[in-house]
Amino acid sequence: SPFVGTSVSIRDGEGTADVPRDGSLWLVDDNGRAIHEVDPSTGALKRTIDRSAFESAPRFGGGQAAGPSRSGDLESAAYDPDLDQLFIFSGPCCTSSNLPTVFRLTRTGGALQVESYQPLASGSNHTAAGWNPADHKIYVGLGSALRTFDYPTNTLGAIFRVTGLSGILGLDFTIRGDMFAVTNAEKLVRVNWATRTIVPGWTFDLAPSGVRDSRGVSVILGSLAAWVQDDLEHVVGYTIIADWRRPDRHPPKDRDFALGLGPHVVTPDELDPNSLDVTVR
Repeated sequence: SPFVGTSVSIRDGEGTADVPRDGSLWLVDDNGRAIHEVDPSTGALKRTIDRSAFESAPRFGGGQAAGPSRSGDLESAAYDPDLDQLFIFSGPCCTSSNLPTVFRLTRTGGALQVESYQPLASGSNHTAAGWNPADHKIYVGLGSALRTFDYPTNTLGAIFRVTGLSGILGLDFTIRGDMFAVTNAEKLVRVNWATRTIVPGWTFDLAPSGVRDSRGVSVILGSLAAWVQDDLEHVVGYTIIADWRRPDRHPPKDRDFALGLGPHVVTPDELDPNSLDVTVR
């Protein structure tokens, strides 16, 4: 179905990225070869960046434009607030002509615009991506493999894994650096990043909330909410996050001990997020 008040629809929802500076959530549309900027509180469409912007992007450091072979499998997104840059990763699915690529968006005239691209190694397929405020690095994931990515040097770090976590399709990080991942088992999983372990009791089954093909997750800073994107239903639900802090500790140690999430996910037709009063006791 189209965004409210428009004729624009997501054809194949994939990754998401929260951009707090703009109060926006970016949704990656694979088959549409586009990304959509929406208001995370209302779901209203703000802007669409279509394939022409990606295909005309120059190669970072100089070179030919990206062309249509690099926009055919848009997969995931990550926003770096330190640099105010948005990264969109594409993969090799589902034809041999699609070339894995990462695009960088920088701010021009007050808005994020496609600025350049870097070609990725043949076969690269980063279905999940997110920026970690704990170490200020971009992480990408596929299956059970996680690693860092650096855009200027176009390099990946060594692969590492979290025991018990597989089928990663989307990831994001809380302000204190813990990771949340959605998987092909329709689970939302919290990972203690300091120990690289799944937090007991913090794996949530998304299926009862109607999620059938979870692809992206974004922790919306400043709103106590997490968004999960379902390829079948687009953005499908809300849950609540409380990032606890101790007034007797200095940042970042003031919030380095606890986090509350959920335990329920509710669908947009059940909840108006603008009508909520949140109280922590």
